[in-house]
Amino acid sequence: MKLLLTLLSPILFLYTFFDFFFFLIFKKNTDISYRIFRKSFIASSGKINDFLSKLITLFSRKFTDQELSLLESVEPKLLDEKQNFISSLKTNGYYVFKNKMSLNKLFSLQDSLNKIPLEYFDFDTNKYKAVKNIKNVKSNKLNRAKHSLVNNKEVLEWALSKELVFLAQEYLGTKPICDLLASWISLPTQDPKMISKAAQNFHFDMDRIKFIKFFVYLTDVSEKNGPHAYIKGSHRNLPYKLRRDGRFTDNEILGYYGKDNSIEIKGQSGSIIAVDTRGFHKGVPLISGKRDILQVEFSNSLYGHNYEKSKILLNSLNSTEKELLNNF
Repeated sequence: MKLLLTLLSPILFLYTFFDFFFFLIFKKNTDISYRIFRKSFIASSGKINDFLSKLITLFSRKFTDQELSLLESVEPKLLDEKQNFISSLKTNGYYVFKNKMSLNKLFSLQDSLNKIPLEYFDFDTNKYKAVKNIKNVKSNKLNRAKHSLVNNKEVLEWALSKELVFLAQEYLGTKPICDLLASWISLPTQDPKMISKAAQNFHFDMDRIKFIKFFVYLTDVSEKNGPHAYIKGSHRNLPYKLRRDGRFTDNEILGYYGKDNSIEIKGQSGSIIAVDTRGFHKGVPLISGKRDILQVEFSNSLYGHNYEKSKILLNSLNSTEKELLNNF
């Protein structure tokens, strides 16, 4: 399969190249195009993404200072880490901020998120169900509804803060699009199906051309309750030996990259990390306790996967916020 993909690489590359321009004209992603886009990423070791990203930066612009000034400043000290942020992301694929979320903001966010209903994937029915009693749920991942997140003022204040948008823009090289908000609670399990479904095996994300994710830990995270694991530098290219889609075992990944290149990001509640999840990563399966987390993703284009739409009910968004959220 790897050899076949390599031989087909030029064809896949050209298809994705022209399909991208089709998307620019008609603003439409198809499931077939998305699957071919993923195959093209694998076959070209990410070169198609790098090529399209350069095109995007040539023909698009960044938010102006005036446009950014319309956004709330939530964590101004994060901008003091700009150079380290850019350098670490380009080299390693991740960055752990030294400055944490302020306690007032953290407590306010925790309180707001705790009011949002939870849902889980039921393997018996292959459907998502509402959580009625967390103690009786047979799942290791409890999700907060996307519709509730995008209409939560506390969440949007952080996700669309001037600091996060500016840093995302610096990494992407163009005006960022906030295309995904997610929040979930992770719990212990030894069920292989649940571990795989909850992305607790090594994998790479490839829903967009180029993207960056910011995570904030809402609970203390130690080696026992699910630190974020990442393979340093694995975002730069996809090695031939690992050119396939799906989940990967620890032996496959560590056997190629070595344990020295595998890091586990632990931290107190309020810790903020930025990750290019094009690289190999996973949430480490929990041994005990729980992990609560909030994630926001910014991308340089909406080409790729069709995310579930959520109607925005808030009327107080300004022009910059509306542009950032044009995928919802």
